Amino acid sequence: MIRLVWVAFITFVLFFFSGIMPFPGILRPISSIQTSDRVVALTFDDGPSALTPELLEILKKNKIKATFFVTGEHALQSPDLIKKIHDEGHEIENHSYSHPHLLFHGYFFIRTQLMKTQEVIRLLTGETPRFFRPPYGQSDILVLEAASKEKLKPALVGDRLRLEKYCR
Repeated sequence: MIRLVWVAFITFVLFFFSGIMPFPGILRPISSIQTSDRVVALTFDDGPSALTPELLEILKKNKIKATFFVTGEHALQSPDLIKKIHDEGHEIENHSYSHPHLLFHGYFFIRTQLMKTQEVIRLLTGETPRFFRPPYGQSDILVLEAASKEKLKPALVGDRLRLEKYCR
């Protein structure tokens, strides 16, 4: 039995990193995109928080747009701030409802975390998030399946980006 589990795990890892998904309904996480433009995607997680108003002023002053991956709980605690982020032209995306370690929970818990946050953001902004960044960057097949059911593309911060290459 243990050998079968290891074989299944190794098969999934090989498929996952080769770009061929053994489960066609599940979207591959996004950690980078191909572009010839010299751009940086500026993202902020876990908010909004007490620092968000100051951050918004800095972004506005410098004419910079960003993506905010917010938690449903924080969004409900600061609905006016969510509306301000949205009204200033920034993207608001899903970062779970309560920022749990999703790997320690089952599928229905994960799906509920995503669904609740989708609804909160939709009610506050009138728009439905398209991307999901898992808390702590932790993702597995259950997280990817739940995101897929909510039509969310997983957006992960990977170690592929080497900033020192671009900051000379």
